[in-house]
Amino acid sequence: MNETALLYALSTLAQTCAALVAFVGALGLYRLQSLANRRQETERNLRSALFLLEPESRLRTEMSPARQILERARRWRERHSSGSAPGGQEDILRQLEEYLQHWENVGPDSRRTSRLLMLLVVWNLGVILVAMIAFDFISILKGCWFASFGLWVSVVGVIFFTALMLLEMLGSLPDWLKRLHLIRLLTWLEREYRT
Repeated sequence: MNETALLYALSTLAQTCAALVAFVGALGLYRLQSLANRRQETERNLRSALFLLEPESRLRTEMSPARQILERARRWRERHSSGSAPGGQEDILRQLEEYLQHWENVGPDSRRTSRLLMLLVVWNLGVILVAMIAFDFISILKGCWFASFGLWVSVVGVIFFTALMLLEMLGSLPDWLKRLHLIRLLTWLEREYRT
């Protein structure tokens, strides 16, 4: 690979990564915000269902933190899991169960989206950093076989992480990708270095 081609490839790669971080990052932040909005709406629905189930504890339902609301809703679900409900409250209990399912689905979706977004950003910023450093060593890299190999690895990684993030945005990320070891690594790092 000659010097001009290597300079052009590094420059294009850095610019493309920066544009992808900006564009896909904005989409990722939009998805995270919509998931947060869904969680808030579900919390309001849980509060409403609890108010209908326990009208005598209206103030406690309005003032309790979300954690306590979830605990109370789960207790109602456990007590009446057989389907029998006092005083014709079967419909409300079905709605409560539905709201709890929504709540329990939003949490993992939000964590997975933020982890995939972090992977995309870290990979692309790493590629930009390496490309910027490589500009100083063009004369050394132009004759090396690993410069071409490194460019290919960078490009494949950028495409892979961008595709993962776009699948996540569309809500069509396959289950085997949801259990990807990279996401487990991020989960471990989160646990180890949480402040």
